[in-house]
Amino acid sequence: MKLFREHKLPIIIASVLTVLPLLIYTALWNLVEGWITLPSGVDTLRVSMIIINSILILVFATAITVTALDKSGANQNKNVLNMVFFIPPALSIYTNALMISLALGHEISINSILIILGVTFLILGNYMPKCKRNFTIGIKTPYTLANEDNWYATHRFAGKLYFGCGAALLVIFFLPETVALILGGVILVFGIIIPSVLYPYLYYRRQLARGEWTENASDYKMTPKSKAVISAITVPIVIFALLISFVGDIDVELTEETLRVSATFQSATEIDLDDITSAELCEGTVSGSRIIGVASSRLLLGTFTNTELGTYTRYTYTSADATIIVRHKGGILVFTCRDAESTRALYSELNSKIQK
Repeated sequence: MKLFREHKLPIIIASVLTVLPLLIYTALWNLVEGWITLPSGVDTLRVSMIIINSILILVFATAITVTALDKSGANQNKNVLNMVFFIPPALSIYTNALMISLALGHEISINSILIILGVTFLILGNYMPKCKRNFTIGIKTPYTLANEDNWYATHRFAGKLYFGCGAALLVIFFLPETVALILGGVILVFGIIIPSVLYPYLYYRRQLARGEWTENASDYKMTPKSKAVISAITVPIVIFALLISFVGDIDVELTEETLRVSATFQSATEIDLDDITSAELCEGTVSGSRIIGVASSRLLLGTFTNTELGTYTRYTYTSADATIIVRHKGGILVFTCRDAESTRALYSELNSKIQK
């Protein structure tokens, strides 16, 4: 394909950077785990890294393939194409660094997301006006795709808008976390998404009023090959996401010496009973925000935090009516059995063992 021939080097570099975190994880994980004792939070990293990196690789492959198949973008601006090539690997590196830091117990402000978004929109704001009309990259509405003047006017407007909103996101990073996140959401929705969709229509109405509206969109439609590629990649991801949402179990094993809790999407946590300082039965569920792990309609797994417990390791069903909280020398473990009755029974057995 022409895109691969003309941009071979940046595509190769971007591909290596996108795949590299997963390759490093696969090659070195067992080796590193044998050398040092990893913190308990790292247990949740295994499945998370495989799933997230696989999705990022698929997103990158889709972006490159669909861009290559889009004949309308054959003469796209070189800098705009480089942006398409290198945003996925940059996102991959940032996401993996964030996951590893969280798993190792480092506290990272949620506000750091605002920095990434801010820098991203500053870059987008710089390149949007240079984006030529195509079906793959840019603001694609019926009005921008149907009329070249509408396309360029919209992208000039979006360039200024995205740059200004990106700068605003960087400024609000310094505000308290809750305020910053609320303002960040407001900026994204009302400063970027809604104006980007609304402006092409308003410009279309202005063109109609001036008698300047003409349609020439025949070359700016998704090709059958592009549709097939997107479907081939999107459908498995959707099916996989649905499966994760509704499957999985938690397994709890209590012996005379240890308590071991494991789950379908998370490796086991094993605690010596002698290391347990207290066990508490909580009727209902335990609140918490996920730091890293799995949150589906069936299971809540991974490293969570709340104001009462701080950071803790969690293995619970979302519909739990009873929850066990175990404090031990290595931290706090929160878990449930299959149902409330089993959870209460196991708590009684655990409590009797640790009080001996």
